[in-house]
Amino acid sequence: MRFDYIYDGDELSWSQLQPEENEDPDELYRYSRVLLVENPALFFTEKAKKGVFNYLSDEEYDVVLQRFKLISERIFCKKPRINIFKAFDLMMKLVLSGDLSATAGEEPSGHQPGPEEKLT
Repeated sequence: MRFDYIYDGDELSWSQLQPEENEDPDELYRYSRVLLVENPALFFTEKAKKGVFNYLSDEEYDVVLQRFKLISERIFCKKPRINIFKAFDLMMKLVLSGDLSATAGEEPSGHQPGPEEKLT
């Protein structure tokens, strides 16, 4: 597959995942029906409830939370799952649009993950 697009300076005006010549569009469609990726904000919420991010300051946690909200709203449209091809397409659009303002801010501290974080 390839990511086809029209990018005019600062703006992505159109994009679409296109099958290569040797790929069967019907087969890719079937894959798109079963290759679903869970909204990462759901897993983030589960981990937050377990206290995995307790090492972060309130400010650092808010930065990370805003990043997952952006992913949930702009890529997953608040749905619990979408197909992997759609997720890739929407991520590319988000990055190429330059509209990553919700991800601005400093990286969380140089914390070394604890054992419970390494397991997830």
